[in-house]
Amino acid sequence: MCKEIEHAVKDMDPQIVLTVIKNERWYSPLKECCYRNLGVPHQNVVANYKKLLNMSVVSKILCQMVAKIQVPLWLVQKPVEVTKVKHVMLIGLDIFHNAQQGRKS
Repeated sequence: MCKEIEHAVKDMDPQIVLTVIKNERWYSPLKECCYRNLGVPHQNVVANYKKLLNMSVVSKILCQMVAKIQVPLWLVQKPVEVTKVKHVMLIGLDIFHNAQQGRKS
């Protein structure tokens, strides 16, 4: 399996390798291949196609991948008016609405 990955990326300079696997027994060998042999971060996804159709699952996988390549997940720029003020506190709020409970928080 490692030789196939090495062959697939030999002419590329990937930032991260994503593999979709059917069986978790490949997890450790793939991680070892990518980190040790290629020096590239790696994200395994166990093939459960019903879960992959769920956007929250996909977004969590993407967040993990972005964190592995050391890119900030969220970046906020201050509005020009705020940069002129010395003491400012910006507060954000994320609200979860559970669709299974009638979108109640």
